[in-house]
Amino acid sequence: MEIIQRERKSTYEVYVAADGMEFRTAEECKKYEESANGVVMAKVRPMVIKEITEEDIFGFGSCDNTVWVAKPATQEDADTILQAIIVLNPHLTKDDYKHITERQRVLVQRALDENDFIFISRGYEMDCFWLIGTRNSMKETLDGFTKTDEQA
Repeated sequence: MEIIQRERKSTYEVYVAADGMEFRTAEECKKYEESANGVVMAKVRPMVIKEITEEDIFGFGSCDNTVWVAKPATQEDADTILQAIIVLNPHLTKDDYKHITERQRVLVQRALDENDFIFISRGYEMDCFWLIGTRNSMKETLDGFTKTDEQA
C-alpha cells in the first residue's frame, strides 16, 4: 500500500467593510459598517499609508499584531483619529484615564503639527486602536535611552 498526500483548496466569500474588517455574512458586515466603530474607522482608513506587522516594522513584537502607519493631513483627520481612540476605548472617557487620553491627543496633534507619521496598534484581530507614537517621538525615546550621563 502506498500513502500519498493531496492538497485540497477551497474558496469562500468574505464580506469586507470599508476599514478592512472581514465578516462571514453580509448582515454582520452591514451592521458593523453602520455602527460608530465602522463609521469612524472608514474615515481613518484613507489616512493609512501602510499596514504591516509589529515584527516587520519594529524588528520585534508579534507577527500576528497589525500596525497601521497613518499620516493625518488636516485638523479634521487628527480629530477623526481621536474619535477612533474613544470609540474603541470607551473607558478613556472616565476621569481615571484623562492622563492617557491627553497623551494620545498630544501624539495626534504632534503628528499633524510636524507633518509626521503616527503608528497605530490594531492588535491581533484588528480589534484595538492604540497610538504607539509618532516617528519623531519614537526616535526621541530611543535617543533618550542611549544618552550617557555626560550627555544628559
